[in-house]
Amino acid sequence: ESETLLKKNLINSNKDDEDKPVLHVQFDSDNKSDSSIAKEPCPSPSSISSSSSSSSSSSESLEISEARPPDGGWGWVVVLASFVVNLIADGITFSFGVIFVEFLKYFGENRGTTAWIGGLFMAMPLLSGPIASFLTDRYGCRKVTIFGAILASVGFIISSRANSMTVLCITFGIVAGFGLSLCYVASVVIVAYYFDKKRSFATGLAVCGSGIGTFIFAPLIQLLLDEY
Repeated sequence: ESETLLKKNLINSNKDDEDKPVLHVQFDSDNKSDSSIAKEPCPSPSSISSSSSSSSSSSESLEISEARPPDGGWGWVVVLASFVVNLIADGITFSFGVIFVEFLKYFGENRGTTAWIGGLFMAMPLLSGPIASFLTDRYGCRKVTIFGAILASVGFIISSRANSMTVLCITFGIVAGFGLSLCYVASVVIVAYYFDKKRSFATGLAVCGSGIGTFIFAPLIQLLLDEY
């Protein structure tokens, strides 16, 4: 009986071992590399966005640094326009002595009173320089030049119909003087936007209009006064 009990116990133990699940453990040679990869932290969305923003900002900075003045091309048209502005503005300003004599004859005022017209006309471009530069930075050279040309033209047209010294001081001295101030500041600034290496040469050509305008306008004004 004891033998039969032992046999039954052995059979039952074998059945229990067969019923238990068998666990298999496999060791790979790439275990270290996998663990090292697993230890690396995944990038967070904030780091991804910061890296993308930094890359975009760096690309933008490269684009900005690559944008350079053309040093020619359309820039020479801008120089020509600036030349004409300086020719007209300074040509009229430095030829005022010819008009001054006619004002003395026409109004019959003394020299001191009549000189107020030319004094205001020459002072306005200098006094309104900060205002003209602010408007140029705010609205751009082209818009300021167009507005200044229209304002100066209106001042000159009204001055041609003026019958008193007070009206001339306002229209010719202040209105036209301020209009030419806007044109003058913008014409000097805009040349630097189109030239880098040749900036000095281009600015010199534009400013040459002042001397040529003075040379041309004095006899031209005298000719117009004699005819009309």
